[in-house]
Amino acid sequence: MVPQPHYERSELLDRRVMGLLNMKLGRIWFASTLWNDEDTQMWLSHGLPTFLSLRFYEHKYGKNGGIFDFINWMNPEFREHFIEEMARNNNLELLKPIVTSFRENPATQAHLRAVNYKAASVISMLEYEVGEKAFFEGLQNFVREGQQKVVTHNDLRSQMEIAAGKDLDWFFKQWVYEPGYPKYDVKWSYNQRNRTVQMVIKQNQDLTKTSLFKMPIQVRIDDALHTIWVDKKEVVHELPTDMRPELVIFNAGMRVP
Repeated sequence: MVPQPHYERSELLDRRVMGLLNMKLGRIWFASTLWNDEDTQMWLSHGLPTFLSLRFYEHKYGKNGGIFDFINWMNPEFREHFIEEMARNNNLELLKPIVTSFRENPATQAHLRAVNYKAASVISMLEYEVGEKAFFEGLQNFVREGQQKVVTHNDLRSQMEIAAGKDLDWFFKQWVYEPGYPKYDVKWSYNQRNRTVQMVIKQNQDLTKTSLFKMPIQVRIDDALHTIWVDKKEVVHELPTDMRPELVIFNAGMRVP
């Protein structure tokens, strides 16, 4: 137990305790409401509560109070948060697929981080892909239809597809079944004659261990926000701008790792 006077003076401790309680209560609630195979589908009972606890964290402490911005675990801005120690080893959980057997996985700690923190980040990307309204509609339907039943990622995907009105097989295939994450190399130049910013984006991850990824990426050019698709080894995009920009940010908001 922590002495009460010390606890009241420690905002850091307050955040750690609040984060831990939120995540644990979420797991208890999901485990009693939705059932899943604890071997291969552990990410549902772990990742969803982690995602929702981080959303609560942002609601309580502000948008920059959450762990994601977005999966930039090493950003010093977030080092005071309650999963700091896990955050320092981000490569291990990102390299593991979410849907794998816990019993057959020799790296149990990496697997647990994957089903918690990688799963939470994937769910957050799913929200970004389908939009907040469709995401929470699909999530509510998933919980309502799955109460006191054994559910899988296919049930979640089905409800999200109905709510969003589009196929999400590609998303679940690359982020849930497959290992790894994209590594982007980005170069940009300004064309004064055309008044455009040309962006050349390459995916440099090891393709012997993982695949090419397909994702919409936000690009901020000064105050303007654009969305582009990166789905090949190398893509080139021309984005309009009135003058040479002072600021160009690829993956604005860090929504994709």
